[in-house]
Amino acid sequence: MNNESREKKKTPAETKTSDKTHISINDQIQMRNIGERIGIFRELVGLSRYQLARLLHKKTAHLKCIEKGNIFPDIEDLFLLGKKFGLDSNWVTTGKGQMFAEKGPCTTDIAFFTGNNTGYKNPKLLQYAELYNLMAIPVVEKEMLDNFERFKKIFSNEIKVFQYRQRKKIEGIGQ
Repeated sequence: MNNESREKKKTPAETKTSDKTHISINDQIQMRNIGERIGIFRELVGLSRYQLARLLHKKTAHLKCIEKGNIFPDIEDLFLLGKKFGLDSNWVTTGKGQMFAEKGPCTTDIAFFTGNNTGYKNPKLLQYAELYNLMAIPVVEKEMLDNFERFKKIFSNEIKVFQYRQRKKIEGIGQ
């Protein structure tokens, strides 16, 4: 038997995370901090790794990789934890603020933002998720928020019309 056949086969999670040479030191530290916060949350709500993984429709090994800081959690997972438990994704990603949102679990359905019920495969939602993940980088967050304020001023009339139409749409649904 040669040496190659004696080597332990790697799981998909190990294959994805074993080579961190392309990840900056800051990102590695951030992944570890996020993983630690997910672990703290899990223990606080009294769930085993298996139970939380099952809730997220993931394998236990996947959740273990998140908690060890080998991979980032999916945006869908953060959304589900926010919706079910009120976990504040800002606290998870930055460590700032409270672990739980002040208003309790998020009651907003993701379909409201995507405009349909096709779930997480919506390309626009995936772009939002990418923006959200990039905002975990402080300099990117600052630049994006500065530009956001600038865009709000530029498009203030369009925003008012949109908000008015959304209110009317919601009022129509409630009647």
